Amino acid sequence: MCVNTASGPQCLCSEGFHLDNNGKTCTETSPFFKRGFIVNNATMFAMHEIHSANGQSSEYVYVHIPSSIIESFAVDAELDIIFFLDRENNFLMEHNIKSRQNRMLTSVSSAKDLNFDWIANIIGWIESKESSIRSFSVNSQITDTIYANLQNPAFLTIDPHFG
Repeated sequence: MCVNTASGPQCLCSEGFHLDNNGKTCTETSPFFKRGFIVNNATMFAMHEIHSANGQSSEYVYVHIPSSIIESFAVDAELDIIFFLDRENNFLMEHNIKSRQNRMLTSVSSAKDLNFDWIANIIGWIESKESSIRSFSVNSQITDTIYANLQNPAFLTIDPHFG
């Protein structure tokens, strides 16, 4: 949308788009919105835009992940990446929101409760059958067991301010 202002015309783009250098053209940056909720069912992610202040109806964006059963997911909002546990194939996967490409990161056995530490770029999860907590470094591509022989770990979280 472009409007005339006292200093001349100014153009703005909708969420999910950025204004090109020509100052007139909007280009899609991501199919997902800057704010909202991402939810999933077994084979799909859906982004629900938030309009809490103005009461506008929400838009929805869907991404279907074929041949997978999504167990749990975590988001790197800076890089537009969704990390997810594929229960069908027993993999930790990466879905690039912009390119819409999936990539297998590492194998898992009974993974649940995926978390992403965006400070250290580490993904963590619980391996139920092994009663352990494992991690995958996005930077080094190394998988490691952080804790083993735990008594039925149920939930995992990461301090968002300090990793």
